[in-house]
Amino acid sequence: MLKLSHFLQTLSAYEPTGSEPAVSSVVIDSREAEAGSLFVAHKGAKVDGHDFVEAAFAQGAIAALVERPISDEYATIDLRPSMPSATPSSVSTPVCLVVEDSISALQTSAKAWRARFPVEVIGITGSVGKTSTKELTHAVLSSKYRTFKSPGNRNSILGLPQTLFDLQETDEKAVLEMGMYTTGEIAALCDMTAPKVGVVTLVGAVHLERAGSM
Repeated sequence: MLKLSHFLQTLSAYEPTGSEPAVSSVVIDSREAEAGSLFVAHKGAKVDGHDFVEAAFAQGAIAALVERPISDEYATIDLRPSMPSATPSSVSTPVCLVVEDSISALQTSAKAWRARFPVEVIGITGSVGKTSTKELTHAVLSSKYRTFKSPGNRNSILGLPQTLFDLQETDEKAVLEMGMYTTGEIAALCDMTAPKVGVVTLVGAVHLERAGSM
């Protein structure tokens, strides 16, 4: 079971007490927050997720990964190496976990969670056909194995880490779709998910405005 202690242990020297609450989901959109969620506040090109931390807490989120303190109203644990705070003996919620980079912290925590399980990962990428190939692969493997698949097209460096937290100990195979926005992202996703099998559907002339060339 995913607990808040996983994030504290991964991102700091926190030692779990066993009383830490369970995390029901990990979200980057405050509108998707529910009871028990962990909200990742990410500053995008147009919207700053830090402006929606209070909204996520109002919807039941118990924690938020943030890059700056939000309010004295909420418990805050500063996990930044440059500003170390005393490791708490217990955690009250809702709590803001302050990190240097919230997306990097999300990815680090997701990688650590995936590493807990011996599940064999099949990573699927390509310029076209990723989702349909994922669905077909999942259908075939599910006839023999307990097989997990990434939902929809949640395949980015933001979406796939969220998906990894849904892995269970009973999963034998995991079919994960991997997409890229710019160069280097597939390598980052592979580092995070440790696939045993890689499938490339097609390498085409897409995203060249960011990738530069094929």
